[in-house]
Amino acid sequence: MMVNYEAILRRFLANRGDSSLPIESMNGSSDNKIFRVGGYVYRLGRVADIQADVMIYRRFSKCGCVFPRLELMESGKHTGVAIVKMLYLGQSFETLLLSVSDNSVVGNLVKVNRVVLRALRSVHNKTTNSNTNVVIHDNQLFFQELITALMINLGKAGLTEEGFNFLRKTEKSLAHLIGRTMPSRAHRDLSVGNIIVSQNIEEVHFIDPRAAVPYAETSEAIGNVVIDISGYLVSVQRKDMEIQRSSQSISLQNMIDDVTSEIKEYQRQEIFCTELLHICTVLWYSVYAACKCPYCTAPERRWLYDIMVERLRLFLQT
Repeated sequence: MMVNYEAILRRFLANRGDSSLPIESMNGSSDNKIFRVGGYVYRLGRVADIQADVMIYRRFSKCGCVFPRLELMESGKHTGVAIVKMLYLGQSFETLLLSVSDNSVVGNLVKVNRVVLRALRSVHNKTTNSNTNVVIHDNQLFFQELITALMINLGKAGLTEEGFNFLRKTEKSLAHLIGRTMPSRAHRDLSVGNIIVSQNIEEVHFIDPRAAVPYAETSEAIGNVVIDISGYLVSVQRKDMEIQRSSQSISLQNMIDDVTSEIKEYQRQEIFCTELLHICTVLWYSVYAACKCPYCTAPERRWLYDIMVERLRLFLQT
């Protein structure tokens, strides 16, 4: 039976005396339904899903305002639908990128990109743990998460056979990296669609963090910044290709260069190595190749899906 989430939200607001406010449906990367009402964003979903969201956001409680604060408004005890709200903090970075019409505004996008990189660095600095026992134990969990997700994604993409040797090589490689990777809290799905930009473009917020990398169900691992910055880089590269397809005079190369420079700085500090970066990049290509939903494989977007598959195949061989 289909649940009318908007009707549930309207009843909830009416009971609070807010029935006159307009409700705007919004997109999100989770299975929950999202609506904007005035200066707030409401998220509705199954009780278990909303409770999981709340728990994931709590993992980032030490990260200042990078992650917005969720407030549980309705537990769903009687209706089966829980409700949380957060402040409306601005547009997604993806929306800003796709609204670019000429090079005059690319400079602002470069500024936002640098704010994103500073925010990501802040999350890493505030949540890193250098205790030797923690490092070894968490890396074991994190590496298993990566292997599990890769196996699932390659299967969904129809590339299990092509990826067999890569998976075998990766398992051996990761065994040598157990003590050479510094854990820190990871968003695990940091794309331009999950970054909110303030109106003055001086602040960003990360939304919709995951319990595990896409298609892996859950993980107890802390994670590593490499999974976020590699995913973010692939996301920016995808938007650059989309923009250039409609206007070849506009380029996000300066943004890409800044992300690449930040990656090199993490490597210089031995937060992660080139080998792990490569594995995580393969993972993100496998995520895009695994998704065969109507949106990603629509005729007008099939070209981008095919590029992701092509790059995945290339990276599996290197």
